[in-house]
Amino acid sequence: MIVHHNNTIIHIKDGFKPYLQIDELKKAIQPGDKFVMKCKIFSHKKRFLDECICTVEVIKAYPCGWYILKAIEEYEEIVRYKKKRKVISDIKTHKFEHEIQATIGALLADSSLGGILSSYELRDVLETKTLRELLEDKELGKRIIEDGLKGRRICLR
Repeated sequence: MIVHHNNTIIHIKDGFKPYLQIDELKKAIQPGDKFVMKCKIFSHKKRFLDECICTVEVIKAYPCGWYILKAIEEYEEIVRYKKKRKVISDIKTHKFEHEIQATIGALLADSSLGGILSSYELRDVLETKTLRELLEDKELGKRIIEDGLKGRRICLR
C-alpha cells in the first residue's frame, strides 16, 4: 500500500504484521506535523518525571532520525467559588508546553503515528480521511496509545 504524507510517498507492506520503510518515514515527518504521544516530562503539578499523553508538534527534524518536539500538556481543574450565596463550579483547562527530543524509533513506539501506520485497517480508513486528519485527531490518538499499552488490537474506527 502507498500512503502520501507531506508530498512524500510511504510504502507500507500489508499483512498480519505490516512493516514500514524507515528512510521514507524520516523524509515524511517534517516540522509542523502534530500527533499524540506518550511522553515522560516534568509535570507542572507534581514536580517530578511523569508519564502522560500529550499533543506533540515537530519543531525540527534532523536527517539522522532525531527530532525536537514541542509537547503540550493539558489538564482540567474544577474550580468552585461563591457568588451571591451560590456555589458555582467551573472547569479550567491549563496548557503547559515542554520541549523534548525523540528518535524515529521512539516516535513509532510511543506515538499514535506508529499505531496508525501499523494498523491493518488503514486502507479502509484512508478512503474517508487523510493521514493528516488521522494524526491530528486527539481522541483517536489517546485511544490508540491506551490500546497499545494494554496489549489490545488497535482499531481506527
